[in-house]
Amino acid sequence: MLNSGSFFNCSNPIAHCKSNGFKLYPNPSNGLVNIKSNKSIIEIEITNQIGQVISQIKNKEGINTFSIENLPMGIYFVKLVDENSNSVVKKLL
Repeated sequence: MLNSGSFFNCSNPIAHCKSNGFKLYPNPSNGLVNIKSNKSIIEIEITNQIGQVISQIKNKEGINTFSIENLPMGIYFVKLVDENSNSVVKKLL
């Protein structure tokens, strides 16, 4: 079973997937969201429940927080990409 709070590098289907923990908080949030991760997050993509990209943030220096203040209340999916191109998707309320 996969841990929903981990990065998975599965670009090679034969390779064993390694995980590194991360956390989005506070969740639920109506303002700033913090990211705690063992890896540097360089890209964030926020999508709504039907898969439309709502926001995309890229920063090679790393991202520790992002704002959802301008988004209507709802359920969103946040894709986090680390400096090694590993990615994970987390639900955000």
